[in-house]
Amino acid sequence: MVDLYRPQPFWMLKGTLLGVASGSLVASGLLITDVLTRTEYPDTAYVPEGVASAISLGVFFGGMLGALTGLLAGFVMTFALGSHLPAQVEQRRALVLGAVLPPLVLVTAISLASGSPFIPGPVELVPLAASMFLGGLLARWASRFKLPRVDHF
Repeated sequence: MVDLYRPQPFWMLKGTLLGVASGSLVASGLLITDVLTRTEYPDTAYVPEGVASAISLGVFFGGMLGALTGLLAGFVMTFALGSHLPAQVEQRRALVLGAVLPPLVLVTAISLASGSPFIPGPVELVPLAASMFLGGLLARWASRFKLPRVDHF
């Protein structure tokens, strides 16, 4: 019997949760790097406080942006990764889509919000590359988890 194509709406939840995780990591990492590189010698007593603030801001704002990005990427993956696919094919597709969709969603959202095409410069490539790396690996990992299949015939 051939499996019929079935969309996987569970990817919208997975995408949102993975987006929160990767967005928080990327934003916190960027803010911590900023705190550590801009702190001069006399102000080193405030580094722990600055790092704590950077982590909390990164988790809050990066998590929100990551959740929205992951929701949109998960919506595409819902239809691109059906339950009819073998596990290896689904993992490969998840890896590629997880690496391509988050930067594409971010660049498209920035372009739409600003009203003009957004061309990332060297500074913007760091978070986009981090979202590619984390998105691909996390999506491949998340493709192993599926909801139980119910057949109604």
